[in-house]
Amino acid sequence: SEVLDINDPEYLQLSGINIVWTDADGTLYTSNSTLQPADSFFEVLSVEEGDVNENSLKTKKIRLRFKATLYAGVKTITVNNVNAVLAIAYR
Repeated sequence: SEVLDINDPEYLQLSGINIVWTDADGTLYTSNSTLQPADSFFEVLSVEEGDVNENSLKTKKIRLRFKATLYAGVKTITVNNVNAVLAIAYR
């Protein structure tokens, strides 16, 4: 697995990663802020070959884990140790 080290001077916390969350009321929260706590992280756990999609493109399945503070104006929520799976198509 590849871990993005937020303590690395060349990596500013969640720089380059934007987590977006919509709550049950429709409020849109985002991690796109310089106010991320030092313990925020984004970690790629695994990358696997996926099936060919409906457009005949190869896919990858990416399992990841993250913690971040998300902002909607003055409102904040913290998502902690969230596990997710992404599917990405490529040529």
